[in-house]
Amino acid sequence: MSPSSLSSPASHEAASTFVTQTAPRKVSRRTVLLLLAIFLSPWVIARCIPTPEPPQLMTVEKVPFHLEVRSVGVIEPNRTLRVTSESLWPVRILSLVPEGTVVRKGTVVCELDAAEIRAVLREREVLVIKAKAALEAAIRQEEIQKAGNERRLAAAQKEVVAAEQDLRLYEEATLPQQLEKLDKEIHQSDDQLALLRDNFEGTERLWALGIENGPALAQASLKVTTQQEVLRRLEADRFRFERFQTPRTKTMLAHQHSMSQLNLIRTELANSLRLSKSRIGTLSEERRVRIYERYAKMASDSINACTLKAPCDGPVLYAGWDRRGGGSNPIEVGKTVYTGQSVFQIPVDDQMKVAVPLHETLITRVSIGMRVDIQVSRLQDETITGTITYISPYSVLRSRYSPGERDYWLDVRLEPTEHQRESLSLRMDATATISMLERPSAIAVPREALTKYGDKNVVLMAQGNRLKPCPVQPGEVVDGKVMIESGLHEGDQIVASISDRQLDQLKVASTTLVDHGD
Repeated sequence: MSPSSLSSPASHEAASTFVTQTAPRKVSRRTVLLLLAIFLSPWVIARCIPTPEPPQLMTVEKVPFHLEVRSVGVIEPNRTLRVTSESLWPVRILSLVPEGTVVRKGTVVCELDAAEIRAVLREREVLVIKAKAALEAAIRQEEIQKAGNERRLAAAQKEVVAAEQDLRLYEEATLPQQLEKLDKEIHQSDDQLALLRDNFEGTERLWALGIENGPALAQASLKVTTQQEVLRRLEADRFRFERFQTPRTKTMLAHQHSMSQLNLIRTELANSLRLSKSRIGTLSEERRVRIYERYAKMASDSINACTLKAPCDGPVLYAGWDRRGGGSNPIEVGKTVYTGQSVFQIPVDDQMKVAVPLHETLITRVSIGMRVDIQVSRLQDETITGTITYISPYSVLRSRYSPGERDYWLDVRLEPTEHQRESLSLRMDATATISMLERPSAIAVPREALTKYGDKNVVLMAQGNRLKPCPVQPGEVVDGKVMIESGLHEGDQIVASISDRQLDQLKVASTTLVDHGD
């Protein structure tokens, strides 16, 4: 019900009729107020709703668009010789020349405390002496073992020679002599048997003639029989000696010879094992000596490294501040220096550079050889030209307080004029301005004019009295403005700032300018 309908005559008539019909009943004041509130609420709500303001439109124009990044760095020498602590122990700084002092090559710049290292060196030198004594004992034991091995090997070789000589003596001398002796005895016995037979035959003829008696004949026959038995026994001895005793003796002597050879081999193996054991002991002691000598040399070298000298002529610059690492470890007397930590550096030439960080999302936009503008506080109105000469291969954390931010570090070589060089000094803060994008004519819109419509980036474009979402391809964002790569043309009318109600109405394909606030 609208407010105009409440003041119409029909409404008054309806209200009077209602009152007339209910006159017999008492109407409470509370009821009347409730009815008035019901009839008047639409009119009040309509009065309270503000009239929507028309959208702010802007005309798309082409303007210069450039993207540049400023980064603060420190002026450093372009090339320096860093002197680091080569001591393997953390040591304190005893003395240090003031920063900026011009020194000559070989001048002592820093002295480190080596008292604790000297104590370690003395302990390790004692270990070296003990190890060398053990090595000498092992060498003497090895020499004794070699002498014993030679003695045992000579005895075994002598046994082999003796066994070989016995075998050859038996084969070449003893055996032929024994055979010759047996053959000689057999021959003699055979001759004697022939004489006895002749004697028996003569005695038998004489007995037949009656000259000899029977006992003489029997005695002659007995002598022949006895000699035959002697000859048979000699032949049997020769047969036994040739068929049994000779092979047995040869086998025994050959066995003794082979056993002596095996004993020689066993002796050689045993000697080799004993010598290897002694050699292993000697090598172990030698290795222990080398280890202790290396430990002692490490301490000695660390003591020598506690005296840091200038590698070249030039001013001394402390290396305590390292902005690339995100922290500081000041170099001063009494501070502890660790292995590999830079203590000071000396510039090699008079060229300077600026080391500046660059966020990892922008690293693909720079390259070696790119020109950079440098500003310093002493030259407020002048710009120093610089060139990128180095880009770090890896990014580093910006600081421990922002673990999600990582930077690459760039080295920008300064190319100042003679006048500018006089105002520059090392360790001075400098601001590097890196121009990454330069468009003399590009379409740019406010960031508030761009929104998401589904999976696309859109702006609201005015077409007649209606607003339509127009998909665009955004580019770089600089100072609250977005460069539009495609989707808009010069002269288009778009909404400069999209409101929340307009975002809600993007669910509809289009909307009128008049009904935009409804």
